[in-house]
Amino acid sequence: MRTAFIDRGFMHYGPSQHENGRERRSLLTISKRDLVYQALEDIEESYDADLDIERFTTTHTPSGMQDLPSDGLSPRQREAFQLARARGYYEYPRNVAAQELADEFGVSRTMFLEHLRKAERELLTGIEFH
Repeated sequence: MRTAFIDRGFMHYGPSQHENGRERRSLLTISKRDLVYQALEDIEESYDADLDIERFTTTHTPSGMQDLPSDGLSPRQREAFQLARARGYYEYPRNVAAQELADEFGVSRTMFLEHLRKAERELLTGIEFH
């Protein structure tokens, strides 16, 4: 069902949590609220699922609402980044090695890291660190 969200423009944010037969996911999207509800209804119908929204947050900047930086990622870059986040690659200490991620992704370690670095560069473009 993970791809059901990705195919509808959602990006997984962190690992999913499983408790009492339920799964909790944090998702990001640049879609408008009505389109989000429409996509979730489509997932419910297509997968005979029962989805509940616990929290709906809009990202704002001082100049107003802004698209999320994942906007410029290729599908493979987005998938690599999502996999790395979901498996704890960015945790300290790391929960998974790049080679394990590459194996799961079905590419060489070098190719996986290339996808990941391009995604990171795109996501960090325009962000200032102080």
